Amino acid sequence: MIVGHVVVSLVLAVEIAYRPPLWLHAALWMPLTLALALVLLAPIKGLLVALQWALLMHGFDPDAKEEIGDRLAPPSA
Repeated sequence: MIVGHVVVSLVLAVEIAYRPPLWLHAALWMPLTLALALVLLAPIKGLLVALQWALLMHGFDPDAKEEIGDRLAPPSA
């Protein structure tokens, strides 16, 4: 979503200011979109894992009971 907001804003600004042909838009924005997505992938994943850890979500809560099948297992020591 972040990449989309950045790229679409830039595409619209360039289109309004310069009116380049469509092939130039494709040549500019496809590589930029791919590069931004790959560059932001690891930091955003790290941010989400850190947020889960800070809020004790999804396996990060040491006091949570683990689910095994239909019953709850005692917490591991």
